[in-house]
Amino acid sequence: MTLRRTLFTHSALVYNATTFPLAFAALYATPTFFAVVLLQAVVLLQITSIINRHNYSYHLLILLLNLSVASTLANGSASVSALSSPASSIAISLVRGAASAAASIVPFIINAMVQRYSISPWGRTIAFPTVWSVAWMVTSRSSPVGRLGTWTPLLGGDAYKWMLPFIGLAGIDFITAAWATVLFVVIGRWLQGSGDAGDSTHGDAPLLRDDDDESLQERIGHPSSRLSSPVAILTGTLILFTAPYFFLSPSIPLPAHSSNTTPVSVACILPPPGLPNSPKEPLSLYMKETHALAGRARIMLWPEGAVSFAKSTARNEAMKELQQLANTTKVWVGMSFDEPDPRDSNGHRGDLRRNGMSLIGPDGEIFTYFKRNLVPIAESYGHIAYTDDPKVKSIPYPHPPGTAKSDHSWPRPIPLTTSICLDFSQPLPHLPSHPALILAPARTWHQSVGLAMASLADVRAQEVGATILWCDGGHGSISGVYGKGRGVNVEQVGTGGSWLTTVGLPYTPGDEDGSHTYSRTMYGTLGDRGAFLVILGILGSGWLIEQVAKMLRPRNRIRLPGQYPGEDEEGQATLPQLIHGFTRRVFGGVQGQQRPEPGTSGPSNLIDVSD
Repeated sequence: MTLRRTLFTHSALVYNATTFPLAFAALYATPTFFAVVLLQAVVLLQITSIINRHNYSYHLLILLLNLSVASTLANGSASVSALSSPASSIAISLVRGAASAAASIVPFIINAMVQRYSISPWGRTIAFPTVWSVAWMVTSRSSPVGRLGTWTPLLGGDAYKWMLPFIGLAGIDFITAAWATVLFVVIGRWLQGSGDAGDSTHGDAPLLRDDDDESLQERIGHPSSRLSSPVAILTGTLILFTAPYFFLSPSIPLPAHSSNTTPVSVACILPPPGLPNSPKEPLSLYMKETHALAGRARIMLWPEGAVSFAKSTARNEAMKELQQLANTTKVWVGMSFDEPDPRDSNGHRGDLRRNGMSLIGPDGEIFTYFKRNLVPIAESYGHIAYTDDPKVKSIPYPHPPGTAKSDHSWPRPIPLTTSICLDFSQPLPHLPSHPALILAPARTWHQSVGLAMASLADVRAQEVGATILWCDGGHGSISGVYGKGRGVNVEQVGTGGSWLTTVGLPYTPGDEDGSHTYSRTMYGTLGDRGAFLVILGILGSGWLIEQVAKMLRPRNRIRLPGQYPGEDEEGQATLPQLIHGFTRRVFGGVQGQQRPEPGTSGPSNLIDVSD
């Protein structure tokens, strides 16, 4: 018995045994590019083979269970410590894993349907990347945790990260799904074989549908014809898209000291715990540490929820003290805090709290921002989410020590904005202007979550072309300066003490207001709308090329009239007839389909899911 026949005979066992370890490896808090591609390809094969079987629901349920359990186990250590009760944490993690698996399966099912009912070879080839990227665009916008815990690869795939300033993470999703499609076709053609009659009598649905112009046997038998197939074109395009990574200048951080940069000293304030004679009150502790670093860093940031105020008047007093320090030392301090929400909520004033950050400078408060995305259960129960977008404000960065006093370009404008921790799981809102530096206080509870959020912060920085100061004060803290070619440049792991560094921000000589230095990226201007238009453009251009090729090189059609639901004997059908036939085929006729006996005529399934 050949390996191919063995896979046919025990395909359900093979799929389930393969999907679980791949899902366990791929659905970690920081998914890797290669693991996600492999998982998508295997799920594509599995969904394609079971979509029209009489026991389709049973096998789909097993697949969902596989993905849910694997995802929960992969993130088990982080899930257990998410809440005060481990049992509650695990239960919520299972529910989240099941919901994520269900949302992930939908694009695969849609793709399998398109494979059967689309008459366009290019449309069938590009269907899964299109549906996948658009689906996660919509899902991440509506999910309370955004991209956290999705199939979007956060590690690996560096050759395609140049796309982030143009179309964001939707482009990475598209590329990942496109490579999965290529792998799916390669494996599928090998499984389908090239004329082995013994391998073509198992099941009731083909793994890969023949194109209108040429049969699958012809494409396999004549390698030269495969060079012009949609899958070959897609493969070549994916390889071509890596060219900027290999042939353009490498993406590296700007030098801190040069004629085209402004050296900006930044610090993350993390008071070391347990020092002798250190204040017990958090506010006094952070104030003391800020005073100690005021002469070495110009922009300092406290981690998320660094201090907790009983009322807003206490925050105002702390802001006055910080302003005095800022006025004396010419520094700017991002004070992160937690306080009661003054707004009336359900008739109970002060029951809910809010999480915010105030930027204090020599002249007082510059802006105050409140967190928009709360951690489900852990934060959403006792806090209130705000809807106000962050502001962008420029500060006059003063003349740094060691530079020539004859340089009259100082002070230089540095546009600043902010967001807090889980806010970075979703794309940044449309900002009124381009920020140079994003202040990002955070507090994560596990190192895997800390790395995932740091990776997402780096992505958001690249999308808008900015630099992010990520200051994480949680147990899983991974702090650093990200974006602008740095990647996840970790300055410190844990909360063992404050750290500071100097970063180079862009500067154009003679640009006094920074309007020419800090320009928006394409994604920063259009957001996901631009990504959606680009994906539609790829779909449409491929279809157009396909139609032109058909006109220039006509071929005999081999598709039999009446092959698809809703068609008559002449191969004609109206749109309502096609919709009716499609619905009857998927929802009405699947249960009643009979499996053709071996040796009889009828559509052939190349992968059997029964053991």
